[in-house]
Amino acid sequence: MFENGVSQYDKGKIMVDVYFPAGKAICQWCPYCKNEDSLKRHKCMITGEYLVFPFLRRGFQCPIVMESEES
Repeated sequence: MFENGVSQYDKGKIMVDVYFPAGKAICQWCPYCKNEDSLKRHKCMITGEYLVFPFLRRGFQCPIVMESEES
């Protein structure tokens, strides 16, 4: 289909609500946080970031903006 590669891309965006337990907006509770058991690490399925502290905070590249942070 793309024998000569792709010369440019069209960009699309998606907005998805992500719910966390009150006061626990960390990767551990995010549905996009994947535990790779065989490698004993967690990965964000949105950004591809390997998460160093998924039980303490959100990843450095996390695009989620909490409503309480929007102001």
